[in-house]
Amino acid sequence: MKQLVSLICLVFSTTSLAETVYIRDTLYLPLRAEPLEASELIRKGLKSGTPLESLGELTPNGYRWVRFEEDNGNVVEGYIHDQYLVDQPIARTQLETLSARLEAATQEANVASAALSKAVMIRDTALAEAADSEEQLRLANDEIIRINTLSVDAINLAAALDTEQQRTRDQAAEIEALKAQRATLSQDVEQRWFLIGGAVVFSGALIGFWVSRRIYHRGFSGGWG
Repeated sequence: MKQLVSLICLVFSTTSLAETVYIRDTLYLPLRAEPLEASELIRKGLKSGTPLESLGELTPNGYRWVRFEEDNGNVVEGYIHDQYLVDQPIARTQLETLSARLEAATQEANVASAALSKAVMIRDTALAEAADSEEQLRLANDEIIRINTLSVDAINLAAALDTEQQRTRDQAAEIEALKAQRATLSQDVEQRWFLIGGAVVFSGALIGFWVSRRIYHRGFSGGWG
């Protein structure tokens, strides 16, 4: 009868979906060939936390047909009592999993922190370069303003110089005109003095001639008649 029950359980187990179950904490359970307490032991003690693949429904006497893979890759199947199985990993395994996840998260956080620090450093460098560029731009603008001011001053100075040169040329022209007028006046004065001198000479000659004639006539007439 027990063998028939086992056979029925085996048939039903082939049609059911496999699920993973775990041996409870702090237990070492035997894996049996049949769902009976007196059945042959396939493995004497499975350590708590060992993951098992459930291959079928519970037998009437509370056994479950399971399968697991040993460290050497050997696949073993057998029966184990369901009261020692749970559907979640044991606390130790969960703690180890959480610890591993925490370690991975910590490493990721460290990587992210390093990346963030690098990004902050790059940002600070970029801000410093931007500030330096802004200062250089301000200095360049100040220099452009200064050059523009100097250019305006140079243009104004050039205009003033042109005006002064034109005034100098005008004054030079006036001086040349005055020189020409002076030369003309000098010529007029010289001509006048020449005429005056000629007139004086001519007058002197006439007077001398007249005087000589008077003297001559007086000598012959005995007086100044």
